[in-house]
Amino acid sequence: MSMQKLLIHCNGSIEIGEKIKHSMETQLPYEVRISFDQNRTRELLSQQKTNLLLYETDLLSSKDLNLVRDIREDGFDRSLLLLSAPLEDQKKLINDNLNVHYLEKPYDWKTLSGLTQKLIQKKSIPQQIHRRFTTRQSAQIETFTTGEAIEVEMFNLSMSGAYCEFNHNCKFDVGEMVRLRVDLDQINKTHNITARVVWFRRKNEANSNGAGMRFIKTNDFYRELKEIL
Repeated sequence: MSMQKLLIHCNGSIEIGEKIKHSMETQLPYEVRISFDQNRTRELLSQQKTNLLLYETDLLSSKDLNLVRDIREDGFDRSLLLLSAPLEDQKKLINDNLNVHYLEKPYDWKTLSGLTQKLIQKKSIPQQIHRRFTTRQSAQIETFTTGEAIEVEMFNLSMSGAYCEFNHNCKFDVGEMVRLRVDLDQINKTHNITARVVWFRRKNEANSNGAGMRFIKTNDFYRELKEIL
């Protein structure tokens, strides 16, 4: 099997571009190339199959959008991940038939590498609408089907979901309904949140198990739970 290929187009400084390249090369098993020139980027995309284009820019401009349109018109139909400062009209970009996934700056390397993996493994994934915040909070995951409960560390959190890591050989997988319990020691409160596991990363030599979860509203939770029991 040939190695998956990642191309970084960087509009920022060489230092930023090389930092992203180094992070991708050390964390992910992909062949990584980098370009700081629009013509060079289009040339590289035409020369060799690329599984993901990572487009880095400080602030999205009309020049950037024109390049993305040109790249799509040239026939590049794989995933394209845009790293940019907050957009004034994020929905317009997402719905502009450009098939662009957007990650707002500043981001953490764990979020970037995780999103990169998902986009390479799966051509299309839902756009993250809510901003994720980096944290490191102890929590507990309990499954509804088996009652198994494990201790985890929650590394990022948004209004719609969370990402946790753990070293246990748990039995749950994608699609599992779970309760996420978070103890907030500073205010002496416990939050119990219902969620569904939407992606899962099995442990290897370098990483712990990881699970991405989407929170479920109470009414939706009872309806979905009834369907699987």
